[in-house]
Amino acid sequence: MRTGDDVVDVAIIGAGINGAAVSHALAAAGYTVTLIERGDIGGGTSQASTMLIWGGLLYLKDFEIRTVRALCRDRDRLLVEAPDQARPCEVRHVATGHARPAPLIAAALHAYWALANGRRTRARRLTSFGEQALLRDRTARAFAFEEGTLVESDARFVLDLVRRAEALGAAVRTRTAVEGIGPHAAGSSRLALRDTLTDAPSTLDARVVVNAAGGWADTVNAAAGIATPWRHVLSRGVSLALPREAAHDTHLVFDTADGNALTLAPWGPVAVWASTESLHATMDEAGRIDASDVTGLLETYNAHFAAGRGVDDVVSLRIGVRPVPVARDRAVDTRGLGLSRHHRLHLDRERPWLTVFGGKLSGSRGLAAEVRALLATRLTPSRARPRPSTPPVGPRDATFPGLPGAWVAPAWAAAHEHCRTLDDYLRRRTAIAQWLPRGGFGRRDEHYAAVEAIARALHPHDAGAAARDLADYRRRVDADAQILQAARQLASCASLGVPA
Repeated sequence: MRTGDDVVDVAIIGAGINGAAVSHALAAAGYTVTLIERGDIGGGTSQASTMLIWGGLLYLKDFEIRTVRALCRDRDRLLVEAPDQARPCEVRHVATGHARPAPLIAAALHAYWALANGRRTRARRLTSFGEQALLRDRTARAFAFEEGTLVESDARFVLDLVRRAEALGAAVRTRTAVEGIGPHAAGSSRLALRDTLTDAPSTLDARVVVNAAGGWADTVNAAAGIATPWRHVLSRGVSLALPREAAHDTHLVFDTADGNALTLAPWGPVAVWASTESLHATMDEAGRIDASDVTGLLETYNAHFAAGRGVDDVVSLRIGVRPVPVARDRAVDTRGLGLSRHHRLHLDRERPWLTVFGGKLSGSRGLAAEVRALLATRLTPSRARPRPSTPPVGPRDATFPGLPGAWVAPAWAAAHEHCRTLDDYLRRRTAIAQWLPRGGFGRRDEHYAAVEAIARALHPHDAGAAARDLADYRRRVDADAQILQAARQLASCASLGVPA
């Protein structure tokens, strides 16, 4: 069957931060837009950040001056234009362990400040700071500099962009798989779609397709027969949510032995310890957390902090797959050395198809502006620029045992925020699944009844759908529990000196 308009100007595949930002920019320019997402809004890497809006300090080590300038510009623009979504925050680079020499850190931070044209507070050296008492080395010094942080969460940041795009006329289809892509009349493309929850088929015709599928972009291109000079290298980043210490109020950054960095980010009642980095060939491989990821992160945490943490302290697991663009014929160092994090855009010469390679939450607005400028060379918006409007705000009157404050009501999220499953609500419309153990169920299932009530609220007229959703969610939670159990066994073997 057919649904929606006969032909939209642009179909965007992927509702992560790139797709969300592009949908908003194009809808604001007067294009008719449909945003298509196989899972949930912000359900991939866009839900696994440290909530930091940063200018790419770490990329200075590879002399990516262009990338750092662009990210600093986008960070500062976001802080000015969206104070309800992001605010300035102090970050402390702690000089301990594998820290670079202090003069080198000071020089890098000065260069970083200069590349942002001095728009942020100048870096300074700290001889004492609040989190110092938490460290193993209580004599450690730190350098303080300024970045930005999201007010609520990365997932809600992405959702807010999508809802702003909808307020400008964009259509959104979540839990919708693209099962076929082919040519249609007058050079447009026809997309065969299927709702993954109801199994209902539909088609959509688009004058231009924007492939913003992140780590899946290469697979989508292959299915559509699109050849590009770029491809993605997939970098897996695993992080842990741990109980937050009372004295921990600021993002802390620690250098690692391989030249990268780990961050401890305060977020509500938890602290996000992030993240590993390893290269993988496929999304199936990159999207799996290994027990060694958990134990390795705990080992590095305990090397820095006096109050050690074990597997039983892990509140939740987080994983993101960073798609890093490289030239198609380039051989890649398995350590990821020399990989540029700057995004790439490719507009096919023959077909109305644009692919987004790479991209970061920090630079999403700049990327979206580039996409809009590039599409303007091929396609004129079919309507006048709409008047900006603000989507309605839902009631924050839902509570959950064990957590302070109130959340958006499940019924509102289902009706107005494209929330279709428990996973959508507990992990992305709220942070319940990331702030409480076992996805919100609790360590001893003490919150099972509360989760069950949310399932019923999301499916008020279909008890069977509520039961299936609850069972599916429980299976996902149990899968994470199995990873933690394997990590316990691995840690036990290591402590006994048994080869793992």
